[in-house]
Amino acid sequence: MADLVDVLRADHEQTLHLLDLLLRAPTGRGEDNLRANEMTQELVILCSGHEAVEEMHFWPAVRELVPRGIELTDAGLEQERAAKWVLHHLNGRVPEDVEYGDLLREFAEATRAHIAFEQDEVWPPFLEAIGLPAREELGAAAVRDKRIAPTRPHPGTPATPRVLGTAGRMTALADRALDAVLGRGRRFAAGQGGAGTAEEEPGPGDAAEGLPPPE
Repeated sequence: MADLVDVLRADHEQTLHLLDLLLRAPTGRGEDNLRANEMTQELVILCSGHEAVEEMHFWPAVRELVPRGIELTDAGLEQERAAKWVLHHLNGRVPEDVEYGDLLREFAEATRAHIAFEQDEVWPPFLEAIGLPAREELGAAAVRDKRIAPTRPHPGTPATPRVLGTAGRMTALADRALDAVLGRGRRFAAGQGGAGTAEEEPGPGDAAEGLPPPE
């Protein structure tokens, strides 16, 4: 079984890899813009699912079981909320747009800072406070829920397990139904393998836990 920290670390590495590729990607020509847009959508899908499962499984455990857990959780969730608003706006842009480059750089800066905070300040006390069997149970739940997580950021919604498990369920279904219509995300499955993994995402008929749309 996968330790939750290993599941999150794999997502972080994939996210940083995609950001590096996007920040160095050429744009301007039609083919270059198409590839950059595909990678941008991969980034949006990956990060949307990752944050959803963290809010369902990681941050509640930190809040309840880790010393200074409330303080660490509040700081981490505020960082994620700010980054999700940037991702929300980036999701509506294509590389040809004037705002695209600034939004991508802003999201990259926020994401790198948040990953450093989480890995350097939260993971050490989390690993000390929570034993491997519990972390493996959380990891299994995270892997399961990533397959049915939302595929778009919904930053206007409270990041609580109760919301994610009730009202958010329909939002994730709506995300995936729209993806099926648009053919979005078919080259890679959210939370599955590395960047560019050629797998089909779960269909819109799967149960889902997600976030309601922004206000």
